[in-house]
Amino acid sequence: MSTPAGRPRARERGSAGAAAPGKSTPTATSASRSTGPERERRLRIAIAATALVATAGLGIVGTTASTLGSALVLLGTGALMYAIHRFGRLGPDADPL
Repeated sequence: MSTPAGRPRARERGSAGAAAPGKSTPTATSASRSTGPERERRLRIAIAATALVATAGLGIVGTTASTLGSALVLLGTGALMYAIHRFGRLGPDADPL
């Protein structure tokens, strides 16, 4: 939004944007984050799926020299490393053995 002179208008902050003392307002990022157990479940599925993609790529490359197989191996391995990294970033278990 601009003023008639073409200068950008300062962001107006009304009572809707102000939080009550001692209370925090949810942000878009914190509201969209999933809970711990749900996130762990999704990451376990991602690890299994990416390992399957990498294994399928190895199977294709092992039978024929294929660009598709090479791409699947690279894509699957990279995604597997990322999924394992995210899984490790969840933090320690609540009840260690």
